[in-house]
Amino acid sequence: MPDFDLTQLIVRDALPEDEEAMAAMRPLGVMHADRIRQAHPDRFRYLIADLDGKLVGSALLYFRAEPGWDRRDQMPLLLDLFVPPEMRQHGVGTALICAVEQFCMVKGYGHLYLRVDPDRNPRAFNLYKRLGFQPLQSKPYEDPYRFVDSSGKVSEGVEWVIDMRKWLA
Repeated sequence: MPDFDLTQLIVRDALPEDEEAMAAMRPLGVMHADRIRQAHPDRFRYLIADLDGKLVGSALLYFRAEPGWDRRDQMPLLLDLFVPPEMRQHGVGTALICAVEQFCMVKGYGHLYLRVDPDRNPRAFNLYKRLGFQPLQSKPYEDPYRFVDSSGKVSEGVEWVIDMRKWLA
């Protein structure tokens, strides 16, 4: 595996000019544009990890619950952390999470929440535990989701997740 100089990794807000590279990294239809357009520092940030001009990861950091969400008290909330398969196990996910933690602390938060499916994504679950996140349940629970993008496409389903929390230093 090649080594990467993660000291050159920059975690920043996604911009409209990043859409093409984001779609190449992770095809999500118009969702990238929707997230970039709707992002607001008091609501949520759509973050990307940029390594020497190449996008190597992304994440959503919510500061406020969206209408209809349960567990509205679990904010800030890290969602949809993504690192392309070829960049996994190089520290990109860890660096992205550390940057998210810093963004939370700058805003005065002493904790960070996330949700993960430990059965479908055991590597992520173990990464979060290694980074100090603690499970809030002993078993996954059913978490339905539904959203409509700007093109009218409806995405819905159910995931089995465990909520996790980390107290930030």
